[in-house]
Amino acid sequence: MPFALTAAVVALTLFCHKSGSPFADTPLPDRSHRFVVLDAMRGLAALVVVIYHGTSHVFPMGYAAVDLFFVLSGFVLAHRHGEELNSGGHRLDFLLKRVIRLYPLYAVGAFLGLVSAGLLVGRIDAWTWRLYGTAAALAPVFLPVLSNVALGVFPLDGPAWSLFFEAVGNIVFAFTGARPRLTAAIAFLSLPLVLLAIKHWQGGGGSTLEEFPGGFARVLFSFFAGVVAWRLWHAGRRLPWNLPWGILFLIMIAIYAACPHKTALFDALLVVVVQPLLIWAGASSRPGRLEPVMTWLGAISYALYVIHVPLHLLLLDLLGDRDGLSYYLGVPVSGGHSPLPFPAVLITLPLAVAAAHVLTFGFDIPVRRWLTRRFAA
Repeated sequence: MPFALTAAVVALTLFCHKSGSPFADTPLPDRSHRFVVLDAMRGLAALVVVIYHGTSHVFPMGYAAVDLFFVLSGFVLAHRHGEELNSGGHRLDFLLKRVIRLYPLYAVGAFLGLVSAGLLVGRIDAWTWRLYGTAAALAPVFLPVLSNVALGVFPLDGPAWSLFFEAVGNIVFAFTGARPRLTAAIAFLSLPLVLLAIKHWQGGGGSTLEEFPGGFARVLFSFFAGVVAWRLWHAGRRLPWNLPWGILFLIMIAIYAACPHKTALFDALLVVVVQPLLIWAGASSRPGRLEPVMTWLGAISYALYVIHVPLHLLLLDLLGDRDGLSYYLGVPVSGGHSPLPFPAVLITLPLAVAAAHVLTFGFDIPVRRWLTRRFAA
């Protein structure tokens, strides 16, 4: 399997719809260009993750959407900052901008987690007040808790594990920029590592202490696969078919709703081939009349992703849904009563979308504007 997938990646890298090399000099990108369909794809992936964390019956492969986020991040950051970083300057400015982008909503998610995770102290194995205090102390500095507790390495806000690895990818990118051969080499050399991680852990791991090393392989491959995809797109290399956004969305829904017999092989195909191709194709797709809706969906996607788990856990606890808590955590939870007659995600999803809208436009955007004027102007 590793050799076949490696050959597929090489073939895709060498493929071109137009002549010329993606490694040759190309004009500077228009950094004001918005990839509206990619924004909407990020929003759809966030919705998939929310539903996956509430029930596995709709999107059994929903966990793989995290790798799509990494590919998207590599593509978009290469477009906006890659050439600038290639010169070797502005690294601290870039990293400061990334902190301003990621931290405010992460802080909101961690604050919600102080409540939701606090209500679970003593009710799940190994989750003690001492460990809760450790998590509360490490959360402001964005560091993982190296414990086997079921809440993961970021107990206050489970999805923050992927934000940690996003930060790792951003730091590496600050020094590599979008240099074509270097970024292609990182993606290629990390390919065996991500395949090994997928073989050992569902989706490649990263969220728990046992699976934590897998997160490095996941972000290095997917993030820099996104950078390579942008290189190809920017050099004028396109897929020979121009897929409408509706087809792209249907493909996403189909792959995350799949129930493959050989999950590891399917995971590998998604991570190595399918999701980078989706981003490559989505960059050329046009939103049409739904551009405002797609822009909105992309805008709220980060807030939706970062707050949905503490919000979901808090809701489950308030409703006394012990089985719902046990499903998400994967371990028995004391207290509560029989499960609800319907998945609690039917309540969590609209609440999380509404909260994400309010937080994005009422908190995150104003706060980031102020921080940018104050520190990164």
